[in-house]
Amino acid sequence: MSSDVMGLTPEQQQAAFCPRSVVVTAGAGTGKTHMLAERYLYYL
Repeated sequence: MSSDVMGLTPEQQQAAFCPRSVVVTAGAGTGKTHMLAERYLYYL
């Protein structure tokens, strides 16, 4: 699945598809929940 379809920025892609645990800190409305959902689907 391409990043255009998922709508993730390059930084979000790094966090979503990292093979290890990650900590994501960012302000409100920056896509943390969206990135987490994509990470969940990737590992599902």
